[in-house]
Amino acid sequence: DFAIGFSNTSGEYSISKEPEAFTIGKIRQHTNPIYSEYLVFSKFNNPNDTIFNSEAKATIMNILDWESANNEPITHANMIPYPTDTSVFTGTGIDMHVFGAGSGNVIMLNVSFNHQTIAGYSKIKIDSAWYKNPVKYVYTDDSLEDAKILFQNGVTLLADTSTLEYYPLVNSIDAFINAKTSRVDFPIDKNPNDSFGLTMQIICVSHSPEDIVIGNAFTKYNNIIYEIDSAPDVRVYVSTDPFSVFDKRIRAGDVLDSGAVRTIGALYGGTFTVTLSEAYTGYNWAVTYGEEIMLAGNNETYSMYIDLLKERE
Repeated sequence: DFAIGFSNTSGEYSISKEPEAFTIGKIRQHTNPIYSEYLVFSKFNNPNDTIFNSEAKATIMNILDWESANNEPITHANMIPYPTDTSVFTGTGIDMHVFGAGSGNVIMLNVSFNHQTIAGYSKIKIDSAWYKNPVKYVYTDDSLEDAKILFQNGVTLLADTSTLEYYPLVNSIDAFINAKTSRVDFPIDKNPNDSFGLTMQIICVSHSPEDIVIGNAFTKYNNIIYEIDSAPDVRVYVSTDPFSVFDKRIRAGDVLDSGAVRTIGALYGGTFTVTLSEAYTGYNWAVTYGEEIMLAGNNETYSMYIDLLKERE
């Protein structure tokens, strides 16, 4: 049965088994702002306005025409809290592992800390013993107004010494070597009782849904959230019948066009083009991962612009 006044009930009803002494009702609270951008597929060009760089966009589009050089998913984030304790964060940041998932028309990247103030523990050696040394992601008064976060592929570690192991403190200057985004100042204003997380979501949008169809497999298998060990099984199927958002997989009667060519153009203000075999000129097409549809074109739509935007047009 559900408990009345759930947040004030006894510990045995709590959803958290690791309560902190100062949290109300023993239920873990969590501040998790969501940052959204739009990946727009359209017949006309939109000036890109995004925190993602060209390498990130190449990785996002890589599932459609795979190249090993672009196989660089976002795996880490480098965080510098604000207000900043300069005695700790001078050329350093905190490493955050990224959890990625894709479904429907959304790609999500999430980072989080389970504790209200502590990101993790470095190690310090005193005499001959090693001790845990808490690394805080908040200011000295436990406040967190903003977080400067850069998403990246990989992480640049600091050189440990004989008496100090730095991690989760990492190099914040060399973080740009593996950067997939600019370093963004996210407004947080975290409650001192809350733990902290941030979700980045890329929402895939078709400006012409009858002509350009985005399938579930595009986000489900996207290279920005998964490393792909070898060239994926990407195919092009054709049909005289139009494809729709309700078509998750190829249908009976769809025909494999083994001679079709897929081309990704210049990535910013760029295009994706499908050139069908001569025998299938005028047909509708679908690019698939195995037999799951990633992207489809109807009504002789063979080329489209792909742009990242902070706001949907």
